[in-house]
Amino acid sequence: MVQNDHAQNHFPSIKALQLTVYKDHTVIQRGYSWVNGQRRLLPVTLRSGSVKVHQSSLFSVVDTSFGLHVKYDWFYYILVSLPKSCSDMCGNNHGNKDDDLRIPEGATAVDEAAFTWSWRRVLD
Repeated sequence: MVQNDHAQNHFPSIKALQLTVYKDHTVIQRGYSWVNGQRRLLPVTLRSGSVKVHQSSLFSVVDTSFGLHVKYDWFYYILVSLPKSCSDMCGNNHGNKDDDLRIPEGATAVDEAAFTWSWRRVLD
């Protein structure tokens, strides 16, 4: 989840980045992080290294053991990279909506709810 903010220059900016990985809820906001409601200074390592939140140059970076990589510049830019095993989560962008709800096993889900639950099992 992304919270929008309006900075002094009146351009929209991103106030905070929120994500939940392995049941840990993390909020990153301009150099600070909160994990499960507790303020933490970077770097933060969770679940024996399965989730790492750290600063790299001008970015806050989240890396996970399953290949999720998120970069956030605290103002305007978020880059989300997923491993190849999750490539069907976003469809294949070839114009045919009938095959965009692929589940990890390769079949097409009957609806959005079934699609969501099929991927949740893989990422938990």
